This record gives sequence, C-alpha cells and structure tokens, in this order.
Amino acid sequence: MQMIDGFPRRSRIDLHTPAEAAIRKAVDAVEEAGAHTLLTDAVNLLIEAGNKVADFVESHLQHGVEPMTRANAAAYHGGEDDGL
Repeated sequence: MQMIDGFPRRSRIDLHTPAEAAIRKAVDAVEEAGAHTLLTDAVNLLIEAGNKVADFVESHLQHGVEPMTRANAAAYHGGEDDGL
C-alpha cells in the first residue's frame, strides 16, 4: 500500500483514478438503496473490487507508470474532462 504524507494513497479521494471514483460512487448508490443482507454483500464486493483496482494503480506507480487520475484525466481524454 502506497503512503503519501502519512496516509494510504487509496484513502485520498483527490488521488483516485476515475475507476476508483466510479466504484466509490457505486458503493454510495447501493448504500442508499436500503438495508438488506444482499445489499451488504454487494457493498462488500464493490469494496473488494475497489481494493483490487487500488492494488493495480499502486503497482503501476511503483514501476514509474502514471495511472490516469481525476487530476490528470483531461490529458488522457485529449483535454476533455470526463466530469468525475
């Protein structure tokens, strides 16, 4: 787990990639749907997916490859911000 200024990178929303942001948004949507064990299972699976994506991003950072983040998304889309 990569640390930045004493905090895990994956805990810094401002450093999330668009994929990490989308998973967080999906978690929020499922949590708003109500209380049920199936929804809890879905949230847990989404959190697991988010951790896998964060592992992928951080492995790229360790190898000097800059993954797409919310901060640099426009550069990946030809100057267009995707709104995430």
